[in-house]
Amino acid sequence: MSDEIILVPSGNGLGHARRLVAIYNQFQLMNIRTTILLSEKQNRLCSNEILNSKAGEVLISNFKMGLDGPFTDCTSSPPNAILLNRISAAKVILSDNVLWPTTFNDNVFLHGHFSWIDYWTISPEVAPVDLQLEQTDSQLSKLRGWFRTDFFGFPTTRITAPQFPMPLIRYSNDEKFSKYERKWDEIWVSVGTTGDPQFSRPNLLENLLGRYKFKNLETFKFHSKRTLPGMIIGRPGVGTLRDCLASNTLFLSIFEESQDPELQNNWTVMKNSGLTCSILDGSIEKAKDKSDKYKQLWPIISAPIDEYVSRMLSVISEVGN
Repeated sequence: MSDEIILVPSGNGLGHARRLVAIYNQFQLMNIRTTILLSEKQNRLCSNEILNSKAGEVLISNFKMGLDGPFTDCTSSPPNAILLNRISAAKVILSDNVLWPTTFNDNVFLHGHFSWIDYWTISPEVAPVDLQLEQTDSQLSKLRGWFRTDFFGFPTTRITAPQFPMPLIRYSNDEKFSKYERKWDEIWVSVGTTGDPQFSRPNLLENLLGRYKFKNLETFKFHSKRTLPGMIIGRPGVGTLRDCLASNTLFLSIFEESQDPELQNNWTVMKNSGLTCSILDGSIEKAKDKSDKYKQLWPIISAPIDEYVSRMLSVISEVGN
């Protein structure tokens, strides 16, 4: 067994990778030998946030996407065989939130606010393949634990491994938000990495909010823009919601119903907490009052990355031995 920690994000959506990149960077500052496995797209979009050091390594995956991991035929190529050997030998695998590493390593910890097995079980749009569910159920029993985001966590889960409630991550550059100019007449429209137009509906937005300036929000470009809008409208992914909460930027949506159980859960949590509403519900001016709650709530539901990682390593040390 090596002393290496390997971070494996799901390839479906960028939030999985971005969370692990923040953890990867903190491991580098602590001089912990770490490798993170990213897709080409994840690496390209996260490249400006990845800290380079001698203790870390970024590997680009060419795995096919079935169970969000390799099919057996992927292991035949030398690069994949080498990677899977490293995964087998690693001291710890931290996965957000795929289960396939449990096939190769007995010390796998899940990370995130939901699992794909729960997603498949709940979603009316996804017809689970029996083989996938059978494989996943066998992998579930091998998990050592789950670092589960408390605030946006799914209400129920099939995972029986020990769960460790975690806050949202406060990134090191979040403190810069207070220095950014707030452009109250701007609305940023976010459809996430899915690019799904149902969360923007530009014609409807212009009819309802014609006096505002609309700009498309490129994937998690909050920090690089050096300004903040009056509000964000769009897809309620956890990455976008985290940035809204951290920057005290009101999130609204035309989102009412979705077949996507993760987005439905995120939207329900925000709405039940009095943190958002649909712009179809009433006055946009009244909705602005909700952003005051962000500033009060954010310190309670989040933690600085160094504190977050220290808590995680303490659990891994206790449970993994």
